[in-house]
Amino acid sequence: MLMKLLYALFITGVGFQLGTLNYRFDTAAHNLQPRIADGENAQIEEMPYVVKLISSTGICSGAIISESWILTAAHCISPIGTDVKIFAGSDKKYDNLTQKRYALSIHKHDYYEKGKISQYDLALIEVYKYIKVTPFKLNERIGIVKLSDDMWPQGDTKYNRSCLAAGWGVPEVGQKLVAQLQKLRVTASHGDRGCKCWPSFQNKRLICLHEKSGSGICLGDSGSALVCDDKAVGIAHIVYLVDSCDPLAFKKIEFKCTTTAGVYTYICPHLNWIRRYVPSVPMTPASCRGSKYSHKELISFVLLKVLLLI
Repeated sequence: MLMKLLYALFITGVGFQLGTLNYRFDTAAHNLQPRIADGENAQIEEMPYVVKLISSTGICSGAIISESWILTAAHCISPIGTDVKIFAGSDKKYDNLTQKRYALSIHKHDYYEKGKISQYDLALIEVYKYIKVTPFKLNERIGIVKLSDDMWPQGDTKYNRSCLAAGWGVPEVGQKLVAQLQKLRVTASHGDRGCKCWPSFQNKRLICLHEKSGSGICLGDSGSALVCDDKAVGIAHIVYLVDSCDPLAFKKIEFKCTTTAGVYTYICPHLNWIRRYVPSVPMTPASCRGSKYSHKELISFVLLKVLLLI
């Protein structure tokens, strides 16, 4: 009887969760990355931390977090790595005020796993420094965004926090990208029930946007920062189909952005990793510190060990 009970606890406690954790989505969901749909025109002076990244993987976005470093999504980085071109200070097409730079070094998160949801989809790009020139010349069009080490609100705004997303909008698959930088006020959710499609241990590493008819992040700007209270809290990770909870496999379906919702990697638990390269970044506070595994997973692991000893 004890063995049956322990086996049942193990199957229900960890089997389903690990199945969800290991679920791989079609990498086309990263090849056509999230873009702003139904946003409004923005001036680069409003969000001078936004940069455009162009590489063999396509177009992504990133956030300037120091004069020398950019934070983006790991899936935006090609295997070659340093083939990335960086454009800062532009909200339209490039002009003589745009600063073009190249990557000196690139660092993907140590635990990043391609094609897996919530698996540390972060990367840092060190900007190449020219002789006698800082990597970025900071001005009103090019600036640094602070990374938040504040506790996520726990009251009424835990699952209803007002934040700002940015990108170069496309309303639906197949349409051309908008040349003007877009901004969109969104409602963000984080916590055990922050993302309805995934279990709590994954939600600790994710921020989900509320689906809203006709607007949201859609195609083409992965790696962009989600900013709440003037600090970056997330990096654009994936979009998914609201009805089925499936991460988007764009080559297999036709849809409009009214059927999708955006997901960001939560930055706060990874501040210590970022700080290894960018010392000016704050440390990971106890409020968002956590292990790689959930409490339930650890209990299930102990139960399995007991089962094997019986």
